[in-house]
Amino acid sequence: MARKRPLHPCARTTRALRRRIQLSEDSDRALAGKMHVNVKTVAKWRKRNSADDAPMGPRRLGSTSLNCAQEALAVVVRKVSRMSLDRELSALRRLAPDLSRSALYRCLRKWGVARIPRRLRAAKPRPAAQTAPPPGARLRIFLHHYLEADGRRFYLLTCLNEAGDWLHACAPSDLDARTGLGFLRELLNEANFAVGSIVTPPHFAFCIPDAPEATWHAFQTVCRQRGVVSLVDVSLPSEPAPVVAGWKDVD
Repeated sequence: MARKRPLHPCARTTRALRRRIQLSEDSDRALAGKMHVNVKTVAKWRKRNSADDAPMGPRRLGSTSLNCAQEALAVVVRKVSRMSLDRELSALRRLAPDLSRSALYRCLRKWGVARIPRRLRAAKPRPAAQTAPPPGARLRIFLHHYLEADGRRFYLLTCLNEAGDWLHACAPSDLDARTGLGFLRELLNEANFAVGSIVTPPHFAFCIPDAPEATWHAFQTVCRQRGVVSLVDVSLPSEPAPVVAGWKDVD
């Protein structure tokens, strides 16, 4: 048996009274006088087919200050970096200057990532295989995809440094070598520090998987020209991972 929705605390009518209004053939004014209610109340319940209160709150669950891309970015940054709320807010404000702390918290709470699980708090991202790290900061690129409200699929490229206080991201509709190259040039121009190496997933936007070492990708060629070491982390997913709720996709 379906559970009835409780009446609003300020309701002046009961379900039985509302049904009497809907079944009565008297005029609105006459019925209001008999039941000692307002004429507008009688007219309102005569237009409805149910005696239950209408649902309250927003019809579409979501943030009023963040779009789909910004929500996906906030969730991804939270998962891959495990930043605190204030550190993530500081990093995201580079891309969303009007973002408030309360809006970010509501977004993380909506997606089930407001609290970092105890078993993941002390865990750190796995370092890329490398013998002698080059001078400069190491950046890591993560690849995800998400759906807009109308069902269109977009990709999310997120680049974070190891300190977790700088990020760069974009949300292209296509993902190919040109997209990866444009993202590389953007982040190198935006970085206000020396970049030593960039770790990427084994995706064709950044490298040529299973290609001989002599075969250079456009992404790796630009890195070589700018004096940046390009590293491919085969432990990262080769395809864009979906942005899903909670920590189900985090090992």
